[in-house]
Order: sequence, then C-alpha cells, then structure tokens
Amino acid sequence: MKIKGTALLVAALGLLTLAACSKGSGTSATALIKKGDTALTNANYSGAKAYYDAANATKANKTAKAAKAAAGDFVAAESARQKHDYSLALDKVKAAKGANATVKTTKHKLQQAITKERTAYTKLFDAYQAAAAKQDTDTNGALTATNSVLNEDSLLKPAFRDLRVKVLLLQSQLKTTLATTAASSKPATSTKANDSESNENTTNDADTGITAADITKARQQLKDQGVDASAWSDNDIKAAIKNARAAGRDTVKESDMENYQ
Repeated sequence: MKIKGTALLVAALGLLTLAACSKGSGTSATALIKKGDTALTNANYSGAKAYYDAANATKANKTAKAAKAAAGDFVAAESARQKHDYSLALDKVKAAKGANATVKTTKHKLQQAITKERTAYTKLFDAYQAAAAKQDTDTNGALTATNSVLNEDSLLKPAFRDLRVKVLLLQSQLKTTLATTAASSKPATSTKANDSESNENTTNDADTGITAADITKARQQLKDQGVDASAWSDNDIKAAIKNARAAGRDTVKESDMENYQ
C-alpha cells in the first residue's frame, strides 16, 4: 500500500510539474495535444494521458479532455492484456471515444492487436490444458502433446512467458514420471550386474565431463540472462551444456535447451 501510494504521489507531482512548465514556457494546449498524440502513436499510453491532462490544465479543451479519457482506457486495456484478460481489455478499448484521428487510429490498431494475441494465446493455452489432462492417464501422450506446444514459435513471445514456464514445468514433471515408472518396472539383477551397471553409468557421466559444479554454474548463467530454469531437470541442464560446448561456447543460453525452437 505504501509503494502504491508513493507511485500515485510521484505521478501526481509529475502531472503538476508538466502543467506548470507548460504554463511557464507558454506551451499551448494544441502543442501539448500534439505531444500526446505522438506518445499515443508510440503506444506510450500513460505518457499520452499526462500530456492530454496538461493540455486541459493549461486551457480547458474538449479534445484534450476526451483524449485523456481515451488514453486512460488504453492504459486499463494494456493492464488487462498483460493478465491475459482479453475480454476486459477489448471492453476497455471499445469504451474509448474517438477524440481525434490519432485516438481513432490507436483504438483500431490496439483492438486488432489484442484480438490477434487472444487467438494465439487461446490456442496455446487450450493445447497446454489438453496435454495436462492426459498427465495421469497417458503420460507418453501427454509428453508428446507438451513437446508439440513447446515447438510453437508463438510460445516464445514475451507476452506468453508465463505460459511457457507452465509448459516447461509440465514437461519436466512428465519426464520425471516416465523415468520413475521405468526404474520401478526394471527387473532386479544380481549384485554383480548392478555393480557393473553402476560402474558403467559412472564412466558415462565422467565421459561427459559435466560435474555438479558445471550444472550449478549453468543455472546461474541462465538466471543472469533472465531465464527461469527452475523447471529444468539436471539432465536438461546437462543437455544444454553439451549443446553450448558443441557450439564452442562456455556460456549456456536458453536456446541450448532440448526442444527449443
């Protein structure tokens, strides 16, 4: 609550300063409206709202007042869009009144963009839910479906980052389930055979040259790049390290992940 209150205070002071400077410098309401239009064209809806508010404060202006209200609707639409509440986002855009040509153009473009994004997100989210629904009854089928979702280029959009994390987590869970099932169904062998297999696995791990320290280092590299690798298993990290080394790099990137497209 304190942070929110501080943010509102800063915003209010900013608007007052903008209005005061406008009056002091002789900036006309028309000039401020033009600056608001430019901000609107650049999708800086909060900035546009501030300019329109300053224009109206400099001289009562119907266009500035209406444009400010529209910019406020666009701000609310973007907020809802980021939460994937596309119905609310579209309602907010539709509520915006066409104060001038720039507002009308912005309204049209934003409405198209949100509609297009909603279609893409719905497709991905439905596919994710379908894969998750198979988790308890058809693990292999669920993993295949999950990998298919991960192969969708649209899942790499910044706006869908939260959904991508969910899909990666599901993939990790499915792989763990399959590995656990395979281990429990494996027939018992003699101690000698087990020792031999253990030695063989140890040798194979040694052959990769990947240590626990390497895995920890790779996770930190990914974290420094802003990548959430919490859903990646150690085997996923090992595979990524191998891919990075094959590319002649010491630094692991998100693109080194298996199934990354």
